[in-house]
Parts: sequence; C-alpha cells; structure tokens
Amino acid sequence: MVLPLETKLKSDKYFFSMSIILYIIMIIGFAHSFFFRASVLHRGPLSPIFIIHSVLNIAWFTALVSQSWLAIRNRIVNHKRNGIYWFFLSILVLLVNCVIVYNAAHKPPGPDGSLQMDVVGMVTGNTIITIQFVCFVGLSYFFRHRPEIHKRMILFATIGMIGTALDRFQRYEMLRFATSEMNTLIYNLMIPELLFFSILGYDLVTRRRPYFVTVILLLVNLSVIFIFYLVFATGIAQKYVEFLRVH
Repeated sequence: MVLPLETKLKSDKYFFSMSIILYIIMIIGFAHSFFFRASVLHRGPLSPIFIIHSVLNIAWFTALVSQSWLAIRNRIVNHKRNGIYWFFLSILVLLVNCVIVYNAAHKPPGPDGSLQMDVVGMVTGNTIITIQFVCFVGLSYFFRHRPEIHKRMILFATIGMIGTALDRFQRYEMLRFATSEMNTLIYNLMIPELLFFSILGYDLVTRRRPYFVTVILLLVNLSVIFIFYLVFATGIAQKYVEFLRVH
C-alpha cells in the first residue's frame, strides 16, 4: 500500500517522536545505575558483562533515533545501509541478554535457601522480553521492504525493552509513588501499555482505522502479559529458574 505524502510525513514524525521518547526514558532509567553510578550510588564499577549489556542497549536506542531521523529526512538509501549494521547489533543484544538472564538465575538464594521471587520475576520477565525481541526484530527484517510493517515491528521490539528502564524510575524520590504496588502498576504496566497503544491512536488519527499489523501486535502484547502471569501462577517460572540454576 502506497501512502499519500501527507500521511507518510505524519507517520515518519510519529515514529521519530517515539524514538526520542524511548531514548529519554532509557537515559533517565539508567542514569543512577550506569551513567552516574559512582557519584550517585557510591558503588564500584559494573562487571564487564553488564557494561557490555548497557553499551549495546544504549547503541540500540541511539540507532533507533538515527534510523528514524534518516526516514523522516527521506534518506532511505542510508537508512537501508545502516539497517544491515543494526541487524548485527540486534544479534549482539540477543546474545548478551541471554548471558544476563543466565547469570541472574544463579544469584544466591534467600536466607531460607529458597529462590527469591524478585529473581524469578527478573529472569522470567527478561526471558519473555528477549523472545519477544527476537520475534519482532526477525519479522522486521523479513518485512524490511514493507515500511509500514517494518517500523511497527521495530517499535514494538524496542518498547518491549524499555520496561527495565521504567522499573528504575521508582529509585528517584520525586518519581516514586506511595506504595510498591502503585509503582509496579504504573511503571511496569500502565506506561508500557500506553506506549504500545499509542500506535493504535496514531492509526486512528492518520488512517481513520486500525492498521491490521497494529491490531495483531497489540493482541500479541496482551497475550504476553497473560502468559507472564500464567507462568507465575502455575509455578512454571520457578521451575524454569531452577532448571537454569542446575545447568
């Protein structure tokens, strides 16, 4: 489908604006634990694998801004050429994420010898995010010649990654709500879902109807939330972490 020029410009502006918003969220989320770790938290340097992990994720969000800017400037040749390097970057992000998940599963147990639920949640959540990332980035590459599908896949993959940064917002006193439940609800559920559903709002404004890929992606997103709570409720998450710990 060929979009009218005015709609295409609105599309590019929306996706560029979203890339900036996600980049700002990433910077704020990791300012304490990475950028100003020594001066704010008064802690020693991160381990090499976490430094690599952080640098790769910063590179990903930076690449999203850069690629979105090239699209809005209609520099498609450069966009496609840089996309090759971005694809290889995604492979590095995937590999390092897998190492981070594996290392997290081997954190020491609680005082009573049992797995800590925050560790189970982090390992399970990051695993689901990584699987989602692989699927969306893979599909974005497959549909690289269909821009309306391609950029939605990339955006969904990136929004899925932003949860870790949002979770760190509650470390700022001015951004912390009264209860941990409220923090979880707002930073782990409401804001990510608003970012996801903003794509539907964009479709309704520019197309007067939802784009079919947007609907599919939103259904997948809601299914992922259901799966996350299901594996917790059934004990599958804990068994998964226990499996990683013995291998």
